[in-house]
Amino acid sequence: LPLLCVVAVFGVWCISLLIARLHNRAPWTFNIFHNTLGQMLQTLFIAIAVLVAQPLRCYNHPNGKSSMTSFPEVLCWETSDHTWIVVCGVLIGLFFVFPFLTGSVFAVVQAPRTKDPGGHYQRWRFLLYRFRPDVWWWGIVFLLRQLFLAFSTCVPADSPHWQVTYVAIVTVVYLIFVACKWPWKNGILNMMDVASMLLLNGIISSSTAFVETLPSESDVDSFVFFHLTLLSFFGIFVAAIAGSIVYWMNTQGLRGEYGSEMKSLNRQEVATAWANFVQISANIDSALMEGIFLTFNEFDLTHVVKAMGSFQSLDPSFGKKLAARLNTVSHSAHSIDNITVKVREANTESLTMNIGNAPHLVLI
Repeated sequence: LPLLCVVAVFGVWCISLLIARLHNRAPWTFNIFHNTLGQMLQTLFIAIAVLVAQPLRCYNHPNGKSSMTSFPEVLCWETSDHTWIVVCGVLIGLFFVFPFLTGSVFAVVQAPRTKDPGGHYQRWRFLLYRFRPDVWWWGIVFLLRQLFLAFSTCVPADSPHWQVTYVAIVTVVYLIFVACKWPWKNGILNMMDVASMLLLNGIISSSTAFVETLPSESDVDSFVFFHLTLLSFFGIFVAAIAGSIVYWMNTQGLRGEYGSEMKSLNRQEVATAWANFVQISANIDSALMEGIFLTFNEFDLTHVVKAMGSFQSLDPSFGKKLAARLNTVSHSAHSIDNITVKVREANTESLTMNIGNAPHLVLI
């Protein structure tokens, strides 16, 4: 199937080159071809990853042997048929799953330091463009989630309780990271991602009511140990929260601000950085500034307005000036292409944002 995708997209690319010569139109570039192929392969990633896990889906017989869930007549690890299926799974993993995941990781790592950001982002747009600049690497987390869910069937097929537990752990851990990072550019996509994981978790958990197989004695012992471990961690977590609250109340009083003094939130450093940013912004042409705001995604624009709203609460006159400014920006008719050209012509190196250790040019 991946090979068919490569052939199909390559065929469309060749057709675009032919049409471009006949009708004097711009053909597909290699970057567009690469992005289109990557989008198709990413869509098929979890389905193909399931094929890799297929040979490992075995259930036990009373005589100690085991059979594949998909092909009960095939005994696992004892017949030549199962050997060939294992070989096919390994080949799929070696020639698609592992290379695709490795290439995606390489693209994400190289994104902040590439010498050709325009071309790099166009080639790997399917992996980068949906997420905020400070979490540009979320595409890898998304792929890992798909991979872990695909291998949920590798949990012993005759132990559905462990399969449900495994899927619940994967979805909950993913939900925790989504809640911490809120990675999608669009707020609705973030809510949809959270809602889909919650629904999946609810469906999987409620499906245990239809499981007729009772857990074996060994499974019961394992579950008891697992639940005791979870309860222990939960107790430690609650104790840590309670201890931190008592500590901050003791050091800062009832009116103190709860939280750790992170270096990234040091008020003096933030104040200095903000003052420098304001000075830089004051030297930018008004039309160019309006165009910059047009390139902001919904998440970033919302937080810029919230930041300016903080100043409005201190100085009411600031709010009137801000409203007039935003009204001007909203009626601007600058195109993104013209803004990009202006930015490249201007000396805008100071507009590069250092997020973590990865610099990102906002306008790319």
